[in-house]
Amino acid sequence: MSAELHNSLLGVCLTRFTSLPSSLATLKVNLVLVLVFFLLDSALLLLMIGSFSGSLTIHKMGGGVGLAGAGAAYYAGAAQLLTEDLSWFTLPVGPIPRRIFE
Repeated sequence: MSAELHNSLLGVCLTRFTSLPSSLATLKVNLVLVLVFFLLDSALLLLMIGSFSGSLTIHKMGGGVGLAGAGAAYYAGAAQLLTEDLSWFTLPVGPIPRRIFE
C-alpha cells in the first residue's frame, strides 16, 4: 500500500472519531470538561489534517495537543475523585452557572 493511500485512509478513519456531541453535552457541566473535549476535538482535527496533507509538522502539533488534552483529562478525573467527603482538599473545576442555560 502506498504512503499516500495510507495517509488518506487514516484521515478518513480519524473523521469518524469526532466527539462534537460529547463536547456540546459538557457545556452544562464544568469548564475543565469543556477544555478536555475542546482539546480532544482539536487534536483529532489536526491529526486528520496532517493525515490528508501528509504534513509531519501538523501531525506533531496534533500529538502535542493530544498530550495537553490527556493532562486536562487527568486533572478532571482527579478533581472528580477529590471531593470534600473523601479528601482534605479539592481541585477547582470552574463551575458553570445554571442561570445561563435557563
